[in-house]
Amino acid sequence: MIWEVTTQPTAEPLSVDEVKTFLNLTSNEDNGMLEIFIKAAREWAEKVTGRALLSQTIKQYFDEWPTGQFSLGISPATSVTSIQYKDSNGATQTWSAANYTVDTVSIPARIVPTDAVDYPELAEVPNAVWVTYVAGYSTTAGVPADAKTAMLQKIAFLYENREDIPINGVGGSYRVRSADALLFNNRLNLL
Repeated sequence: MIWEVTTQPTAEPLSVDEVKTFLNLTSNEDNGMLEIFIKAAREWAEKVTGRALLSQTIKQYFDEWPTGQFSLGISPATSVTSIQYKDSNGATQTWSAANYTVDTVSIPARIVPTDAVDYPELAEVPNAVWVTYVAGYSTTAGVPADAKTAMLQKIAFLYENREDIPINGVGGSYRVRSADALLFNNRLNLL
């Protein structure tokens, strides 16, 4: 599944004050660092769960029309903005909303074409079809408590362990690195 966030959330699931309370901090000295940790923890939680924790716009790509229905990869999807595609001449077209029904109750959400619709001819290019949709909880109160708790634990780990942590305490052995763990979520399959 190929997707990208085209509009980021306008808030985070946790405030700096909530994190400071969890960490028993009273000073404002580390607020900037905590904001970075909060965003990193949200992005980590979203990648691990496949859920958007707060409302954001997603663009998901497909190489061809699906057999049957579209499955939207990021949950909870709340609405579909458009389905667009490259036609056989390479021009961008918008597929009419009259051609499909959106099911945001199911997880993952799905788009079901109407019975009598034939898919238009596509250009023979990668990512020829893309669906733009909104996913995520509309308020911070809607974000599941276990996701917030996991984020707080991740933030506490980042705050308290700002350096590499050796495995088994043996010098020269492979080390678990906080930065490596964060970047692993963004890893590409390398040849």
